[in-house]
Amino acid sequence: MISKYVYDYYDDFQLGKVNYTPFLTEPNPCAPQDRAPPNTTVDYDGKWRSVDFTIALTATDHESGVAETCYRVNNGSIKAVSVNGHPLITTEGANSTLEYWSVDNAGNEELPHKILTGIKLDKTAPTGSIIINSGAASTTSTSVTLTLTYSDATSGVSQVRYSNDNSTWSAWESPSTTKAWNLTAGDGTKTVYYQIKDNAGNTATYSASINLQSPSPSPTPTPSPSPSPSPSPSSSPAPTPTPTPTHSPTPIATPTPPPQAPVETYLAISTIAIIAVIIIIGVLRLRKRP
Repeated sequence: MISKYVYDYYDDFQLGKVNYTPFLTEPNPCAPQDRAPPNTTVDYDGKWRSVDFTIALTATDHESGVAETCYRVNNGSIKAVSVNGHPLITTEGANSTLEYWSVDNAGNEELPHKILTGIKLDKTAPTGSIIINSGAASTTSTSVTLTLTYSDATSGVSQVRYSNDNSTWSAWESPSTTKAWNLTAGDGTKTVYYQIKDNAGNTATYSASINLQSPSPSPTPTPSPSPSPSPSPSSSPAPTPTPTPTHSPTPIATPTPPPQAPVETYLAISTIAIIAVIIIIGVLRLRKRP
């Protein structure tokens, strides 16, 4: 029985396997029995990484102690931590796997082997583009519209930001296909920088330029001096044209009423006439007498 002897182990690395072969050294009737396998843990937090990285394996065994910790990445060859170091993740993607286990000094193997899935690595920067005012060569306003694209096939695009000098940046924000932006004042070539960040922290910067030409103010017309009049030679006055006679209609004569005698004249004549009649009547009467 195992409890009666002390066993030593040696590693036999053959065909990618680690063999633990005990060999009897001497009887040990007082040796405690170790029937519990070791326990192994990892330090991976499940987040995206942007460069190759290692996952630390830690094994414990409270009785006989840990003899070795083994692993294999993406169903590859079996490796031992004491020989090859901790697992190195180099494959891009979101689904790398790590199978790992330990063996103690009593020959107990950690079963079943533990498997870590969903190991994430993205070493490739995102891609995108930027266009100002639909690709116009120039503008008269500092207010422009940016047309944007963004893509990341592995971890996906996380955030974007903008700058007028590639030094001072706006705050990170969610990506969009259009963006209202203000250029710096002053005529000349203006460049807008566009930075994209993926979920692994990789960044890529793109830029576009446009010529800013402020509108020229309307010129104020300058009055021209009036030319001095040149003296002209005296000329004879032009003859006055004879007016053409205009035919006027012949006026129609209006009869003029006879002038009326004054009232006094009329009374005097009437008085004389009456006296004359009286005299004539008197004369006629005298002639009729016998």
